Amino acid sequence: MEKKLGREQRRLSRKKKRSKNWMRQTVRIAKVHRKVRLQRMDFNHKLGRMLVNRFGVIVFERLCIQNMVKNHRLAKSIEDAGWGQLQAFTSYKAAGAGAIVKLVDPYGTTADCSRCGFHVPKTLSQRLHECPNCGFVLDRDWNAAVNVLNRVGWGTAESTPAEIKPLPHACMDGASRVEESGSPRP
Repeated sequence: MEKKLGREQRRLSRKKKRSKNWMRQTVRIAKVHRKVRLQRMDFNHKLGRMLVNRFGVIVFERLCIQNMVKNHRLAKSIEDAGWGQLQAFTSYKAAGAGAIVKLVDPYGTTADCSRCGFHVPKTLSQRLHECPNCGFVLDRDWNAAVNVLNRVGWGTAESTPAEIKPLPHACMDGASRVEESGSPRP
């Protein structure tokens, strides 16, 4: 849809401003924007439902999205993902299903070592967590997920965060209700 939106906007730029053709083209662009918004909303509804069906406890970082979109290199990707919308949808679906949604402070989740707690600063390009204090090596995102579990109080040495992959179409039919431990939820 991004390519289609760009194409329609280029067509608009060639029209004489305020002409009938210009007005028609603005309506076409509005329809493309509406379709993108509905696709994002549909995906977030489905992902929220899948998370609530699979896990009894869902933990999000309390991100300040308005500050994050000030970075012009990341703003488009952050806005396209619809993180705030996903949190809202998952929260209300969890309330109805009896699941728990928690929000944790994101400060240091990526930089702190999940084994010893040593602060290891990283750039966005560094994808591996290597602790110089204890020698622990782990994927950066996995380390952050374990730190999030630790902050909520469910983290142990054996903690394994759920790995989220792109949604297969089979997940949309209401997968079995399973917690992180793998046991069925009541």
